[in-house]
Amino acid sequence: MKHHANYILARQPAFYRLLLEVVRSRHLEKKTFLRLVKDGDVAFDIGANKGSYTVLFSHIVGSRGQVHSFEPVRSTLDMLKDRLAKEQRFANVTLNQAAMGESEGEMVMHIPAGDHGQASLRRHSTGSWAKDQTESVSCRVKTMDGYAAEKELKKLDFIKMDIEGAELLALRGGEKTLGKFQPVLHLEFYRSWTEAFGYGAKELLAPLRALGYRNFYRGDFTVLNQPEEELNATEHSENVICSARPL
Repeated sequence: MKHHANYILARQPAFYRLLLEVVRSRHLEKKTFLRLVKDGDVAFDIGANKGSYTVLFSHIVGSRGQVHSFEPVRSTLDMLKDRLAKEQRFANVTLNQAAMGESEGEMVMHIPAGDHGQASLRRHSTGSWAKDQTESVSCRVKTMDGYAAEKELKKLDFIKMDIEGAELLALRGGEKTLGKFQPVLHLEFYRSWTEAFGYGAKELLAPLRALGYRNFYRGDFTVLNQPEEELNATEHSENVICSARPL
């Protein structure tokens, strides 16, 4: 019953978003996605974890849309598959056991204390990483440009990317695709984790600006007038929306 209700609501995103506002839901990301993702869209879920947003995107984009979901850790991907088997209503999801990066190949994914949601290509020190219990597994890495060419994508409307600091690597591997389609991006930025990859907000946003992205917002759609400075001044994790057009 719950799964069916979620499906019915997701097919009416404006109403669903209003309902979440009325009940004062703390699901900010869900409210954001209900505004950004549209029926018929092609969406990427990069860092899909157990698939809660893959399912949401699938419901929203419907039979005319596509969802391409990327999760590199096999055990996590299996949980995502189980979720889809129970909740999916449209045959519109392509699953990929892969990370997104700057170049194709194999890399090592580190999983802290069994927390698959914080699995990363770099070791960190905060959150579950503080427990000092880490499992490491080899994973395949794809590039956005290579994948878009392989699938012969005709459009790409939205990308959600939550990959624990590796966002810049994925963007570098997708510059051709991003420049061609200019999808709306929803990125996680956490300075503590991006520093493990050797970059900050300036380095993250510079290639996007070069590709025509001019509008930057926090996850609640508050405008970032000086995004580089404002993000670097933030100590906690921040969701950032990037768009070539005003939202």
